[in-house]
Amino acid sequence: MKTMIALSEIEQIYNFILEMPGLERKSNYEKILTFFSIFQDRSDRFLDLRDRSKVRFMLNGVARIVHMDYLPNFQNKKELLPWLEKVINHH
Repeated sequence: MKTMIALSEIEQIYNFILEMPGLERKSNYEKILTFFSIFQDRSDRFLDLRDRSKVRFMLNGVARIVHMDYLPNFQNKKELLPWLEKVINHH
């Protein structure tokens, strides 16, 4: 059975990042990479950042690719969280 990542878990990581010192100096791209870096630190998730235009990770034994060409504004929680949930769970 496929395990989905709950929106509440995604939001918890997002809220944690908002509290990080120096966040305001990071670009939108760097903030989203920070999210994926923290996200991959849990369970069997693998993160590959060799290509700046995409992030690759493993979730439930399935390789996922997130194209980083269009990124929602990290500060726009209403737009970002549904986007993250979609790219994580519905690839």
